[in-house]
Amino acid sequence: MNFLLILATLTNLTDEGIRIHLFEAAEVTSRNVLLGDVARVEGQGLAAEQLRKLDLGRAPVPGHTRTLTVAGIRVAAEVSGRPMSARQFSGATEVLVRTETRAMDPELLRQEAERFLRANLGSVGDRMLFELTKDPGTIALYPKLGSPEITADWFGAPRDRGTVQLKLVVSQDGEAVGETTAAYRVRRFGAVLRLLQPVAKGQAVRPSQVVRVERELTDLRGQPVTRLSDVTELEASRGLPAGKILTHDLFQEPMLVRQGDQVRLIYRQGSLRILATGVARRSGRRGERIPVINPATDHLLMANLVGRGLQGEAIAQVQ
Repeated sequence: MNFLLILATLTNLTDEGIRIHLFEAAEVTSRNVLLGDVARVEGQGLAAEQLRKLDLGRAPVPGHTRTLTVAGIRVAAEVSGRPMSARQFSGATEVLVRTETRAMDPELLRQEAERFLRANLGSVGDRMLFELTKDPGTIALYPKLGSPEITADWFGAPRDRGTVQLKLVVSQDGEAVGETTAAYRVRRFGAVLRLLQPVAKGQAVRPSQVVRVERELTDLRGQPVTRLSDVTELEASRGLPAGKILTHDLFQEPMLVRQGDQVRLIYRQGSLRILATGVARRSGRRGERIPVINPATDHLLMANLVGRGLQGEAIAQVQ
């Protein structure tokens, strides 16, 4: 019974006096275009109301247009089970559709960009300053959709200072409606250590040789040393002149063993731990992998230098 009633309703649409007056142009406020957005549906009852809600597909992207024709509307009606006669149409033969939008507050985009920078930049210095060099502008929003949500991410390689670029994607109701980019110059400020006198290659820096100063770090190459205790067990990798700002790349591990020195070897096999003595075949620093000869077996092994023992001997782990 229900099927026959629906079939009769669909078949008799043209008999119910429904007329479609197509506009020449129309603006829509949602993602999809409905027949009621682009035409005046003249008629009463359920059938007319169903036609007003007939989905004609996606609205054009903001800034663009879409043209709908009578033939195209009739195809959409046929597909949806609501066949329409050409005699029911009047007005324009096609309608130019635009999307009505509202501009997003550009300050929201800038705020999200700076929040992302604060959350994702490394800790260099004590203070950051963001200088906007490329404004993100604004994004067109759909008036009838939900509040915009902004997602920020790096655009290109991330940097902890200097010029950085971000991509900002704006969504409404879980679907992206637009994206833009922004660029900032990230300026860093903080305390660093400056040498008062030169330090030779291979030497450690003593407290009396440095002074703590405040300065801008934006154009400083390398990660600055902010505490001398971070490098007291390291040595200068090259000669450092007076006035030099200390950065971590200027230091290296001291030589742990020289070629020909004895090395305490540690073998691990499951829960078994074996100790032996070997001879370094080349010099090395902590963390390096060097060849070691085991005099007892005359085997050449590769071992990782891990530190010094209680007697000052070099300790190496055999893989």
